Amino acid sequence: MSFYELAAEQSGYFYLRRGVAQCLTAPHFHSAVELLFCLDGEQEVFIGGERRILQRGDACFADSYVVHAFPKSECNLFVLVGDAQYFQPVFRSFGERIPPAFFRFENERLLAFLYDVCTDNSGNDVGRYERNEGAAKLLLSEIAKSVPFENRKDNRQTDLVAGILRYASDNLASDLSLKTLSKVFGYSHEHLSRILHRHLGENWNRYLGRLRVRAANTLLRQRPTASVLEIAAECGFDSPNTFYRAYNREYGMPPRLR
Repeated sequence: MSFYELAAEQSGYFYLRRGVAQCLTAPHFHSAVELLFCLDGEQEVFIGGERRILQRGDACFADSYVVHAFPKSECNLFVLVGDAQYFQPVFRSFGERIPPAFFRFENERLLAFLYDVCTDNSGNDVGRYERNEGAAKLLLSEIAKSVPFENRKDNRQTDLVAGILRYASDNLASDLSLKTLSKVFGYSHEHLSRILHRHLGENWNRYLGRLRVRAANTLLRQRPTASVLEIAAECGFDSPNTFYRAYNREYGMPPRLR
């Protein structure tokens, strides 16, 4: 799985936000299903290697394990990230078809209703699960009224990218250069560079630096007495200067001051 959204791997996970949502800007993937609706403004989106600029009334869908990113996230949004189990009954009813990656959806009244219902924390776990599953069914059914569902794509390229991101997350201290990855995954350096840039929206070294910095930041919080440089090395930085530059670029300040 990607380093960036481990929380979405939890069984029964259901994240629902409305307003200026705090989306993950970095490329990531997870087993959960994700839906995003643009209510106002503009939102840049990468899903499965395709880039779009969403405006009011535009929506997008990221299936389980499809790499996606929201590089600019300042517009007014409705975001739903939920355990795929909530959505499977509807997918089965449509012959295992799913919404397209990008589509139009302008029923803001329904989105507001779902937000009010699903953010009510009353009831037990069973009741909340049934409520979340009902919300997923209602939303997908409404989308299907105007948006043709489609078969899941057998996309080896998407699987390859997800595999590389998972490998990188699990081997941060190792050599993760494109030359090394080409040997691990059996593709040329040029091929990996091309498809990774397409899916991530940035070059591999930039993504890898952000991945390592975020991992280091998490460890610094978990181990406040540990040496900054030891943690940097643990996350794959080969020199203190490289780490401090990357950290300052990502967070705008040196480590330990955040």
